[in-house]
Amino acid sequence: KLSYAAYQAAEKLDPDSFLLLQAIAAWHLRQRDAQQALAYQERAIENGAAGPDVMYFLTLAQQASGKADEARKTAGKMIKQWPGAPQTARARKLVGL
Repeated sequence: KLSYAAYQAAEKLDPDSFLLLQAIAAWHLRQRDAQQALAYQERAIENGAAGPDVMYFLTLAQQASGKADEARKTAGKMIKQWPGAPQTARARKLVGL
């Protein structure tokens, strides 16, 4: 596990790396800082992160941030785009769909 200082240093070198932004989002979620996790995950998506894993993590960060309506909408999009993906099933369960 990298320290937050290491993540910050890496972010200065490549602030648009969606892989790095997702790693920082995950770090924040592990620290129980859901708002920062959501902000970094949204930045990762803006910079090209895509797929059911990415959207599941967005749903998780939204739910943890108290944005249940947004989390349900994201899960709904996942149901349409990736109906059979295991991440979709987890998102549905997370938001109660």
